[in-house]
Amino acid sequence: MESWPHQIKKGRAMWRFLAGVGAALFLVAGGVLIWRNIAPAANISSPRGADSEVAAAQANGTTPPTLPPENKADSTLSADDFPDLPAADEKTKEQKRFERYDHNHNGRIDLAEFLANTRRAFDKMDLNHDGKLSFEEYAARRVEKFRKADANGDGILTPQEFATTRIKHKTQHCACGKSRRASNMSVSDSEDQ
Repeated sequence: MESWPHQIKKGRAMWRFLAGVGAALFLVAGGVLIWRNIAPAANISSPRGADSEVAAAQANGTTPPTLPPENKADSTLSADDFPDLPAADEKTKEQKRFERYDHNHNGRIDLAEFLANTRRAFDKMDLNHDGKLSFEEYAARRVEKFRKADANGDGILTPQEFATTRIKHKTQHCACGKSRRASNMSVSDSEDQ
């Protein structure tokens, strides 16, 4: 049998537990009420004096006054409600991509323009500029990346060394000043980067 101080400690712990369960149930119930919009709205704005007129009409048993249609609160938003928003760019992503490929700006892309970015990438890899790409030339950048990552020069990458070889994505900036990762670029777009 336990001594009386231990029984008191267990009793206090039980009350703390029950208080926690009660508080959790209270919060869940409040969340459900808010989620279902049953809780009274606290921030409904009305014209000056309208609340007192409604209360007086309810006390007298008459119909409360209604606002004319032009004064009713409108729940829709328009661009006029946010004057400080930056203007949207008129060009779509595809229009911008088209302009990057259309080097002579004639509104059409021929095969030479379409392959120009691929040609530049090939020329960077063709180290001896013979117009042929050997495996050594093709893999030269990867070999250099491996050597840079191999900090101790033992020819083997540890997990920490391998982590340095990951692709670093370019960041795009928008007019709002925020930046996001450019992860949805197509293969042809990544060639011209």
